[in-house]
Amino acid sequence: MERTIKVNGSAKLSVKPDIIVVFATVRTCDIEYAKAISDVNSKIEKLRKSLVKIGFEKDTLQTTDFNVQSRYDNEKTADGSYKRVFAGFNVTHSLKLEFAFDTDKLSQVVSVITNSKTETEFSIAFSIKDEQIYKKQVIAQAVKDATEKATIIAEAAGVQLKEIVAVNYDVADINIYSPTRYCANDGMARAVALSASHTDIVPEDVQIKDTVSVVWNIA
Repeated sequence: MERTIKVNGSAKLSVKPDIIVVFATVRTCDIEYAKAISDVNSKIEKLRKSLVKIGFEKDTLQTTDFNVQSRYDNEKTADGSYKRVFAGFNVTHSLKLEFAFDTDKLSQVVSVITNSKTETEFSIAFSIKDEQIYKKQVIAQAVKDATEKATIIAEAAGVQLKEIVAVNYDVADINIYSPTRYCANDGMARAVALSASHTDIVPEDVQIKDTVSVVWNIA
């Protein structure tokens, strides 16, 4: 029976964000389905036209989620009990706008949203464009870390590393967003717009982490 040694390797990269991502949510409710859909579409079209005026392509504002749900309210009856009453259709359209890191452009975008009178909720995140490059780097560094650890352990234990017999890697989503984030509903929007236009925003670095497990035969 061959003897083996299994070592976990880990790595972390700190990367400065180079893109800004604005997540926007438009909501409406109407007793008629067609009117609810029309209202949401009208609001989004208004946003798109305003964004075009400040230099964006119309399709830059992309849908990330679209949801329609029936809404029911509890209505008190004459005998004191409650009954469910249909109140309309809740329509939620979530979107994303991504562009190169530019705080002046961010200020313009926030102003467009806050002045659109569409009651759009939004949040601002900071991320990296070429994420695959950094993901590959962190995996390679994790393997290197495992190898260095295995070498130290083998030398201390008086054994020799031989060939690698297994590499275990769990594919998982790697966080590509900075911890720095701004969120605003319509009531906070103007304050955020003012902050974005007058503050030199320096978001925290994106922390990209990953791990691998490597198994060697030893002699």
